[in-house]
Amino acid sequence: MGDASRVSRNHSDTFRTAVEQSVAAGKAEVLSASPPVYLLHDVLSATEVADLRGVVARRRDLWGASHPLVCFQHDAFTGHPGLTHAFDWMRGRPGAGGRGCFAQAASRATYAHVPWSESLFVYRGQEALFDGISRRVQEMSGLHDTHACSGAASAWPRCSCTSRTTSTAARRSSPSWV
Repeated sequence: MGDASRVSRNHSDTFRTAVEQSVAAGKAEVLSASPPVYLLHDVLSATEVADLRGVVARRRDLWGASHPLVCFQHDAFTGHPGLTHAFDWMRGRPGAGGRGCFAQAASRATYAHVPWSESLFVYRGQEALFDGISRRVQEMSGLHDTHACSGAASAWPRCSCTSRTTSTAARRSSPSWV
């Protein structure tokens, strides 16, 4: 992925027509004309949000006994001399666009002390709820499901977590549809 940003644009009539219809119907709004940014309303019902949380909890329970690996792409971490021996693997040059993951022991030790974001990726066909949401976004925006990556339920830290005693559960926010 590197450190360059990726801009994705869809200037097709399908996208333009679908979004204009959603805006006209009050189901979306234009946040910015240049670059074009739209906000889709009512993509999820309260029941679907609860169901989405249930899917995330069920899938997290299936992760097993291994601790999640802690990975970095930022040069300040990959190039830090004190972390050199913590990495299990590294792709690219450390400190110059490299990307790497800590070994299992280093990941376990680090995870409890830092407010991490967490993403659960669900691919087409794995969960009917995600497939339905994806179809709804396609209908509202004209962005075809088959052109998309997997759906992701993500959680970000709730607080600045300056205390090392703050529990992991207290640092997590609700999952968001990305």
